[in-house]
Amino acid sequence: TGRALVVIELEGGNDALNTVIPYDSGLYYDFRPNIAIPQEDVLPIDKRLGFNPNLAPIKRLWDEGKVAIVTGAGSGIGRGISRRFNQEGARLLLADWSEDSLQATANEINNVGGQAKAVVADISKKADVDALVTAALSAYGDLDIMINNVGLRDRRSIEEIDGPEFQALLQVNLTSAFLLCREVVELMRVRQWGRIVNMSALGSAVGLKLSPSYAASKGALESLTLSLIHI
Repeated sequence: TGRALVVIELEGGNDALNTVIPYDSGLYYDFRPNIAIPQEDVLPIDKRLGFNPNLAPIKRLWDEGKVAIVTGAGSGIGRGISRRFNQEGARLLLADWSEDSLQATANEINNVGGQAKAVVADISKKADVDALVTAALSAYGDLDIMINNVGLRDRRSIEEIDGPEFQALLQVNLTSAFLLCREVVELMRVRQWGRIVNMSALGSAVGLKLSPSYAASKGALESLTLSLIHI
């Protein structure tokens, strides 16, 4: 599980871009494949996650047949998101830089009757971002949901990480999401429907002594997401 996401919703008109989950709500979403998620439109989370039972439920973000790009889909949370979206009938364009693990995720989904295309990409590079969006449109003719999940974590103190290493981490954790958001927003406007989910982390709110670069990148990602509200 990651920090409750700041989610951007685009639906019903050119200017209908707004948050569907309050920034300060502290919500959490569980994409672990062994968790049985109810089929209601609103998904309760308190019993499944063991967090504050007073938190509001999370609205389902996808419908059957929607096209979703999931970055970092080769393992961990990204693979779990991909599995869950497949169960909901989404058509998937999966991205990661590890070809073997990415293809394993795609094969798993396709072997159970889902639709998943794998694209090996370094999405900190604009050329790879452009190719990823093009691949989704070529494969499915549409793009509805963007899940910016890919991320790196450096477990070193501020004295131990140098400037170039910090910049490299920002490229993956922040720049990639910026580039993808920029590419998909106009597509979603034209279709008058879209969802952007940017994965954050608890460290963005409380700080991390041994991962300050990671915490900073996620804090910046949340700020970017909030800024998209005003487009």
